[in-house]
Amino acid sequence: MKHIALLFLLAVAVLIFSSNTADKTTRTITGIVRSAVDEQPLEGVNISIKGSSFSSGTQPDGIYYIPVKQTDSVLVFALDGYHTQELKLLSSKNEYNIVLTAK
Repeated sequence: MKHIALLFLLAVAVLIFSSNTADKTTRTITGIVRSAVDEQPLEGVNISIKGSSFSSGTQPDGIYYIPVKQTDSVLVFALDGYHTQELKLLSSKNEYNIVLTAK
């Protein structure tokens, strides 16, 4: 019985350690995407992590949130009718407001 209790405590410790480690390897990037023409927020902009299949999109107010790994370095912003824009992420910054120019 003591062995089972010890194994259970060990499993709980591993879970706690791994969840704390995971939190340190990811972060959330956020901001607002606007049009260069009228500075209005853009809805439906696709935001993807370059080299990954993961993506997110802007809300009606232009706000976006996208979780990234610390090793991810470039976000790609794309919307029909606008030039695609790439953004190099800085490790010290989590908020980026983007302005897309029309084609």
